[in-house]
Amino acid sequence: MKYSFFISFIFLIFISNITFSQVKNDTLLTVVGEKVIVSVKEITASEIKYSYPNEALLNGMKKSSVAEIRFGSGRVQKLHKFLNYKNVSTGKDWENVSISNVATEVEGLVKLGDVSAKAEGTTEFSSVAKLQARVYDKIKVQSAMLGGNVAFVINQTAETMSSSAFSSKAANAIMSASVYSSKVINSADIHYGTYSISHYYLLRSNEAKIKTKKFAVAHQITISEDRINLNGRQPGIDIKFSDITNGIEKMNIISSTPSQLVLSYVKSTSRGKKTYYNIILTKIVQ
Repeated sequence: MKYSFFISFIFLIFISNITFSQVKNDTLLTVVGEKVIVSVKEITASEIKYSYPNEALLNGMKKSSVAEIRFGSGRVQKLHKFLNYKNVSTGKDWENVSISNVATEVEGLVKLGDVSAKAEGTTEFSSVAKLQARVYDKIKVQSAMLGGNVAFVINQTAETMSSSAFSSKAANAIMSASVYSSKVINSADIHYGTYSISHYYLLRSNEAKIKTKKFAVAHQITISEDRINLNGRQPGIDIKFSDITNGIEKMNIISSTPSQLVLSYVKSTSRGKKTYYNIILTKIVQ
């Protein structure tokens, strides 16, 4: 009798484990294409509450950040459209950067930083419209150097030329913006191996022209999983280049393909002037 009871007890545990293991998780697909495996607990007017598999802690994600929910049952609930911004791999892709004045267009995107630019006329005939176009280009180039493909305008001003008997002021245009990326780079997207490093792109403060520079000494580096710094929203690599940095610094990974890895780094002076760098790593085929 006791033996039969024991066998029945073990059988029930076995069946319970099978049933539990067959429970399928839900998947949140963000507007930038990121997949998050979760168990959805509640959907409110503004938020999706969920827990991660085998965890009890409740988390929340803005509903505006999620394109669709794929439930374990097979049902799909569509919330928003996937964003279709153009790709930016380096600062050279600056023309692919979109300028936005609508806050909802950047909800759910990855914020990379803030940029600002100014253009000033040199003569009394300087057009404010042309100055604004120059500022837009500068904002786009800075954004691309950070790996962003969307610049959300925070503030912009434009002034025409003014003069008096004692002074004159040239026409100018000023803009500041927050930089966002519609793509999420995870450690799983990085192609590990040995890379050669011979050149980098350089953008100086308030300029619009990117310069290509060669390192004084060519480098080789092996990228492995344990070298990836996952602190912050962007994965990066802690590294030193004597041509650029004084010590070891984290450089963010802004693009990863089977043949190329691109790092982004910003150096700031005590006066707030920024110099932007893109370091190009080329995969060595073994």
